[in-house]
Amino acid sequence: MAKRAQTCPEDLYRGCVVYYGRNDRGIVTDAFGPVDEFWVTDEKTTQPVRDENGAKRSFRAEELRIATRDDRAARPQSVGVSDGASCARVLVIGTEPQMLRILERFGTPDVERRQETQMVLALPCNFCICGPSCEDFDATRQQMCGMGCHVQSAASEGMEQGVLELARRLRPDIPIGIRPYHLKQAYEAAGPGLRKLSDYYCLSAVTLPYGTDDIAASSSKYERTLRTQVRCQIDLGVSAEGFPEAGDASLLDAVRRSLREHVGITISDGIWSDETQLNLRRKLGIDMPLMIWDGSEVKVFLLLLPDNAKCSQIDEELSFEEATASAKRGDVVEATDEFHKTVAEWRKEQDQFQDEPGLPEGWIRVKSKTGQTYFWNTRKKESTFEFPLPAGWTRQVSKSSGKPYYFNVKKRKSSFDVPTEE
Repeated sequence: MAKRAQTCPEDLYRGCVVYYGRNDRGIVTDAFGPVDEFWVTDEKTTQPVRDENGAKRSFRAEELRIATRDDRAARPQSVGVSDGASCARVLVIGTEPQMLRILERFGTPDVERRQETQMVLALPCNFCICGPSCEDFDATRQQMCGMGCHVQSAASEGMEQGVLELARRLRPDIPIGIRPYHLKQAYEAAGPGLRKLSDYYCLSAVTLPYGTDDIAASSSKYERTLRTQVRCQIDLGVSAEGFPEAGDASLLDAVRRSLREHVGITISDGIWSDETQLNLRRKLGIDMPLMIWDGSEVKVFLLLLPDNAKCSQIDEELSFEEATASAKRGDVVEATDEFHKTVAEWRKEQDQFQDEPGLPEGWIRVKSKTGQTYFWNTRKKESTFEFPLPAGWTRQVSKSSGKPYYFNVKKRKSSFDVPTEE
């Protein structure tokens, strides 16, 4: 009988199905190949494997045996279904105007000190083809992609020079580059449905490596290894990551708090609801899960923003809520009182908006019963809270000042004033 090949550290990765001990099966939940340390969650108990003293046990690669290819392809159903998840993440997916509002709200990134989220980027959903068809991506290796990768290229173009320089100052001892591994991992797990969203963008949080002072202040070997050898590049991740804290009733609460604290946006319960998310997927004609798993302990929510979501800024936070009933109703829209007005009636009352910027042809202004103004397209019978731009114009945000401006690709023309003509 042939001797079984010994497992090497480079063979193991987070999410890898392995056998340990007396043929017990589990999943690698933390993998630190450079120091040959791995942590495993047992499939049956859904709990981390512990030693006789109750502490989480670390394994060397030679103590683990990788399961068959079929076992690796399917995550054990019992792992992660319980409350064994340790944290949650969210990938926010929205339209270009929504992403521009988020980028504008986040503002110019800090280029002097490391922050938990240094800056945010909006990358097209159809930019990344991960998995077997992507030569630049291997889910078992946390390498950086080449410039032939659309995500890598777009991130490099959108990265602030000051952020790059700060990252290199933090870790002058190693080469620093942009690593889209975590974002591409989410792209792959979300499946082909995400790539069908040609007019949508994914919000990616950018994190920098820990500096030498933070590494020296590490409180444990685990933390020092994490800061030295894992969080050591400019990483593109999902929109936010949250660990439970006092006051969080669930992992969902934790990730929503993180999204608010580190990115500055809040999203209403209605948009978060499974019903809304499923309806949005049906409307867009895509098959995309509501949630995916990173290993066995991390939930990743895939959150779609409705294209007609109400967006408003309160103090320092940007809030997204479901569109009001008036923006969904059709030809009949609500007035500021308890009665309703038709589109024809609102057309006659456009004089009250004469001091506002002109609108493209086919658009009118309408007020909801709360007094908020939104825009109605009389031809397409669609509504939006975003100012409708003429064909060819897009809203951009200046990298240097953080201020919005408008750009026409065909005419190669830009303007800080809202355009009203093509």
